[in-house]
Amino acid sequence: MSTRRMMSRTAFGFVTLVVGCSSDVTTATTADGASDTIGGDAAEPISDATTSNNDSHDGAPIADASTPDDATEDPTTWVSQTIAVSADACCLSADAGRVVWVEGGALRRLDSTTGLVTVLVAAAEAGTPRDPATVPGGVVFADDRDGDYDLFLLRDGETVPEPLVAAPGDQDGLTADGSILVWLDRRKGEGGPRDTELWALDLAQPGSARALTDDDVEQDSPHLRGGLVVFTDYSHDPDGEHLGDPAAPFNQDENNADIASIVVGATLFEPSTEVPTRVFLSDDPSKQARPATDGTTVVWLDWRGISPEPKYQEFHIYSRAVAGGAERLLGKTSWSQPQLWRRPAVAGDYVAWVHDSVGDAPKIVGTRLTDSTPIDLTGTVVDLRAIELTGGTLVWMAGAAIEVVPDAFLPVR
Repeated sequence: MSTRRMMSRTAFGFVTLVVGCSSDVTTATTADGASDTIGGDAAEPISDATTSNNDSHDGAPIADASTPDDATEDPTTWVSQTIAVSADACCLSADAGRVVWVEGGALRRLDSTTGLVTVLVAAAEAGTPRDPATVPGGVVFADDRDGDYDLFLLRDGETVPEPLVAAPGDQDGLTADGSILVWLDRRKGEGGPRDTELWALDLAQPGSARALTDDDVEQDSPHLRGGLVVFTDYSHDPDGEHLGDPAAPFNQDENNADIASIVVGATLFEPSTEVPTRVFLSDDPSKQARPATDGTTVVWLDWRGISPEPKYQEFHIYSRAVAGGAERLLGKTSWSQPQLWRRPAVAGDYVAWVHDSVGDAPKIVGTRLTDSTPIDLTGTVVDLRAIELTGGTLVWMAGAAIEVVPDAFLPVR
């Protein structure tokens, strides 16, 4: 951990914290017609974890698959590290003592306890991999090597990924918790935004893939932890999807996205089990997007009450308990370019997000929910591309490095 970073971790004044700023708003909509089969001649049955390119596996579920851990704690002993990466590195994910990302067209993994970086899939062996996530006994990721994006599984100790989900249209936006996966699936219709649905499978139950949503509105940005998936949902938008040029001034009234959730536990994949009711965790008539959860708390980006235009340059960070209670304004931030919006992160008592004053380089700030004191976790970070929290450990990707910082929220001594 650098001296500069530690010296910069002090309380600051430009984030305003407000507790209990609005009333609890929990409503529900049922996901219509979810199905665990693929009908018609246009789609072959999903291979899930049942089809393997390696005969030695014989279609067995992934080794050591287990139910999702309680995401509010992380028993892993994380070691402070700086890993040099190239400018094209992306797609950071951190969980269970491992960090995975894509760099130079290759899929890479860091073991946090040993510091060993392994190239799992070389660039010459892949298409354009993205959205990797660790699972017990391996890594799953999206790849377009066969023309469009499908999901692949690489088991520990193997060198050849197995096709996991291959269907018409793209399957990507992957998120994982233990052996359970959720992703964005565009197999229906023409594969446009309103044809995007959430699908899930349990690697411990071969053949278990099923749709979580089946409607005519866009779903986006799923995040799965603690048996709960949260996502951006356009059910309450007149157009049912995000419209507009990301480079144009943000129109708060055009894109009424809300934060929705669905319980995704192992019992979901048992025969005859219905998909649980979709529950909306926000329903303000503005835009809420890019949520994250640990299964107990959800945090998101929120544009309510932002003035003056262009509204997209400023927005809030909100949180609320999944089980109920008031929404909570954690801070106000500003990013001048929509492509720089980053999902906030939450793990137990800790919340972190990107703060950027227009014209300045961004930094990562955070708070402990129990004491509500905003702190600067990093100081200025150039080309900040992703942040992750696993327990009290903060992991982020910037222009030339991935930083792993255990106990990031402890006060400087």
